[in-house]
Amino acid sequence: MFSCGARRAYRLRARNRRSGLGRLSGSARGFTLMELVLVIAIVAILAVFAYPRMVGREFDERGFRDQVLNTVQHARRLAVAARRYTCLSIVPGTGPSATVSVSRDTGLLPEAAGTIACTASVPLPQPGKGCPATNEVCAPAGVTLGATPTAFAFDPLGRAVDASRAVLATAPTISVSGQPPITVIPQTGTAQ
Repeated sequence: MFSCGARRAYRLRARNRRSGLGRLSGSARGFTLMELVLVIAIVAILAVFAYPRMVGREFDERGFRDQVLNTVQHARRLAVAARRYTCLSIVPGTGPSATVSVSRDTGLLPEAAGTIACTASVPLPQPGKGCPATNEVCAPAGVTLGATPTAFAFDPLGRAVDASRAVLATAPTISVSGQPPITVIPQTGTAQ
């Protein structure tokens, strides 16, 4: 009925069944093909979309643009709240040497004649990391900052003005590499 090799295999299987060998317990069954395919698909999606954003400059660029926008808005709010001229000075460049700083003219009253001379530093609520002064934000390494013009002020009404206190004829524009530019509307001083 059985050959010698078949009989031995039959006996081994019977002995394994009695001793519990050869059966997989509930926790040792492994993964189904569907579960493996699903995990591979999720990992592939993360690799395609998330990884390039994490290693690229996009997060640094966006974060720095937000810092610059907040600094411009803060300078405008300070000018209106204190009823003093508040100046923005932009140093274009790449990396930490590119800065946006805020200072205030403490001597010139809104109704007095004269030109704006911002000499008093205004500490920012959140100064840039690694910046030498508390009144500036610095670009991260590899991020480029540009501006036209590189210096302007906000008057006590919140308008963007030049050193002679005339409302600017063209809108100041601040650019951060890889991001939409920040434009300051001269008549209202709002930044967008």
